[in-house]
Amino acid sequence: MKEQFNDKDVTIADMNVPGMPWYRKRSKVSSKERVSLNRRERWAAMIGVFEAIFPIIMIYAAGILLIFLFIYFIWL
Repeated sequence: MKEQFNDKDVTIADMNVPGMPWYRKRSKVSSKERVSLNRRERWAAMIGVFEAIFPIIMIYAAGILLIFLFIYFIWL
């Protein structure tokens, strides 16, 4: 029976090239080291993200509403 090729943890060509927009320097901190947040900090972060995104969502919603109102009252 033919062996199956296992490519786990094998890098054929490293695409992390300096000068490219996606280039990232190798970090000495391993990806397993995560920041641990308690429940209050996690909720504060989620609320902060919502507060940052909410005005943008409302601007888009108002724009879509104006387009629909224009189509309904003026165009038709």
